[in-house]
Amino acid sequence: MGRLTKEMKKAELLEQLTEANETYLEKTSQHMECQYREMQRVERRIERKKKLIDKKHIVSIKKLEKERKEKLKKIVGRYRRIEEKVREATIDKVDLAEIENIEKGYITLRQFLLNILRERETGKLPNWKERITERSVESEISTDGGAVVSKLRALQYEFTSKFNIVMGQMPDSDVPAYSYLSRGGYIYLTEQNCEFFKLFMGNDEDCEHIEYDIIGCIKSKKVEELDERVKDQIKEGMYSLANNPRTKFEESIIENRLTELFGTGSGKTEEALQSLITMVNEMQSLQCTSEGQRIIFEMVTKALDKCRDRVTEEYRTYMSLYRDEEAVEGFLKSLENKKSK
Repeated sequence: MGRLTKEMKKAELLEQLTEANETYLEKTSQHMECQYREMQRVERRIERKKKLIDKKHIVSIKKLEKERKEKLKKIVGRYRRIEEKVREATIDKVDLAEIENIEKGYITLRQFLLNILRERETGKLPNWKERITERSVESEISTDGGAVVSKLRALQYEFTSKFNIVMGQMPDSDVPAYSYLSRGGYIYLTEQNCEFFKLFMGNDEDCEHIEYDIIGCIKSKKVEELDERVKDQIKEGMYSLANNPRTKFEESIIENRLTELFGTGSGKTEEALQSLITMVNEMQSLQCTSEGQRIIFEMVTKALDKCRDRVTEEYRTYMSLYRDEEAVEGFLKSLENKKSK
């Protein structure tokens, strides 16, 4: 009997606890709802007062906003001037210390970019040997303080992007071509390097004439549509990088890239060969029965023999410079054997 009484009391207490908990949750919910509504009323009241204040003091607010913008502009201008002074005290100072490299024929990348910027802004042709500064360019293009610094950053980004497109993938697949411009430290260029870079830096991707659109043709894999003179300039420009000992570009890297872009051999040589083959095939389709016809065919045969001998001579020259001599002799002997047969 006593045990039953204890269990009944326990059950009664649990029921009371449950009811109390439900009551607590209900009242809490009601309080939270009341609190939310009260906060909403306060927010609306504050917003109405704010609108009245704004309407009443709109002139003062606009004046304060104008002052704020002017102060911010002064702050930005001051820090830009500080940045220029720091740059002149560091980079310009280092460039002066490296003037010997310029005298030896080297041009810093920064000098190249300043020349390009000045040309774009004023039309003045670059002088790679002339040492110019951001301040001198700024005075020539009459821009607000700090404009040259920001334009130079944009130009640096443009150059890096275009250079990587032109030079393609390097042997180290995870290393961009731009990093090969220096063996460490500053980037020093020759005049030939600068002329090569100017070629594609002055080349707009929206160029109307595709035969001069270097970046567009490379990106769309249509380099064969480039003007022949432009192709030659690209080839000479790339080899100028291998000839600059201050870069990491080797001749093998340049040859691989040129093969990727233009294939092997020469387009002009191929064109001349195909033209000759077409004429010879056309003659072979003609009659050779009379004495006069036979004489003409003999003259053509002699001309072809002379042509073969001259090409063989030039072939020897090329292969002696760029290939193994024993392989060359073996190839020429095979040609002689074919001729004797």
